[in-house]
Amino acid sequence: MTDNWLDRLHEAIKDDPRSLRAISTAAKCGPNYLQQMIRDGKEPGADRLARILDVLGREKSLYVLTGIHMTEEDREFLEIVTSLKGEVKADGLRFLRSIQALSLIHISEPTRRTP
Repeated sequence: MTDNWLDRLHEAIKDDPRSLRAISTAAKCGPNYLQQMIRDGKEPGADRLARILDVLGREKSLYVLTGIHMTEEDREFLEIVTSLKGEVKADGLRFLRSIQALSLIHISEPTRRTP
């Protein structure tokens, strides 16, 4: 992962199976916009960036903006968690923290063999 959103945008565009022309046209940026943007190392304006990200989709958009790769399963998980209310959400958070703590313990403990 790169720390630069523009590099992540270029990566997301290049990883897309569509041509630069197809993505650019779908984003209503003109057929050669992405090719020129990448070649010249220019940043898209906010309105064009929004349209490009919309064409690339949710998962790639999140990656470009935050550097976080999210699967469909991750998205569903977050959707469920954010729908929880009050004490149920607090209980769920405590539960997840306990699972995380247990997984860290298991990773850091050396495997013991019994004779």
